[in-house]
Amino acid sequence: VDDRQVSLMLKQCTDVREVVDIVQEHGPKLDRANVNGALGCLVRLRWSQDKKDERDAYKILDSRIRDVIGELDGRGVSNILHSLAKLQSSYRVRDLGGLDTELVDRTEQLLRGREEFKPQELSSLMWALMKMEMEVKRSLVDAVSRNVLANSSARLFSAQDIANFLWALAKLGVQYEG
Repeated sequence: VDDRQVSLMLKQCTDVREVVDIVQEHGPKLDRANVNGALGCLVRLRWSQDKKDERDAYKILDSRIRDVIGELDGRGVSNILHSLAKLQSSYRVRDLGGLDTELVDRTEQLLRGREEFKPQELSSLMWALMKMEMEVKRSLVDAVSRNVLANSSARLFSAQDIANFLWALAKLGVQYEG
């Protein structure tokens, strides 16, 4: 089974048990896109009452995310943080074991490398950080803000992207003078 087939299987999942089975069978071989897809399925599908299988699947994904973290681009980081924020806010996953911090570090690395994030990625990233109630370093917020201002697609920011970004800044307690 190749990555495309796994991706298709994940897209067709209608039950979290199917996701769990795919993750348990293919976990160590999942590429970054399929890790993201499986995490997204865990967000969108209803979990069982005891949540044991789902938590086991999450542990496999957590391990795999840590394996591929250095390969993640802006989209990958923002999508994973967004999914983690949703899982955490719905009390499905409580302790991220530092994974959130590792993803924020990767984000800073990408921003220092001049990676240009798309408007929705920046908006999702800031929303996730706010939702997770993370202590966000001012240097990260400044780097994200610089990316927004320097982004060649800045004119492509929708009203919702701008509102989400500014709302997240406010909720994080970020204030700019002048």
